[in-house]
Amino acid sequence: LVGADHIVSGLTSDLASSTFTVAAGDPVGLQIVMPGQVSEPGGGVYPAPAGTPTGGLSNAISTRTTGAPFAVTVKLVDRFMNPTLGAGDCGGGANSCPQVRLTTTDSYDVEPGLTPMSAGLANFNVTLVTRSTSTIIRAEPGTAGSDIVCTGNPTGGPPNVCRSANAASDTKPFKVYASTA
Repeated sequence: LVGADHIVSGLTSDLASSTFTVAAGDPVGLQIVMPGQVSEPGGGVYPAPAGTPTGGLSNAISTRTTGAPFAVTVKLVDRFMNPTLGAGDCGGGANSCPQVRLTTTDSYDVEPGLTPMSAGLANFNVTLVTRSTSTIIRAEPGTAGSDIVCTGNPTGGPPNVCRSANAASDTKPFKVYASTA
């Protein structure tokens, strides 16, 4: 923030404010980040009035090739796409961590198993096997109980349930080219 003296109070113009930290709110959903994309904390609203998040990611998903593994990151985010640890995040063993999973529209791939979140993140390796012009990957909470991590969702809906049927947890359709090997 920058201050300016518009009343001629004797203060010098262009005063810089002190540094401040933005703390993430309660988690409301999962955000999936694909290769080529860049997460933009604070750069979106989840969910937007029409139900589809706006912002939160920049750049397009890079084109994938069948048989070539790639990394996918799933983040627990607040309503402004800020990464958050979540109430159920663990500091102990893997059995106490909330888990998430990925599902794809590739009928023939082997989908990664449940993966524990740590510090609000889960990393996956995905290998697609079917050429497509419109593959989609979705992130979802693993199971009920210990995987309830989205404590910031409003009342009136299912409490503590991540908004996994929302566009932030689904990729936009992307191309998968056939391998030349």
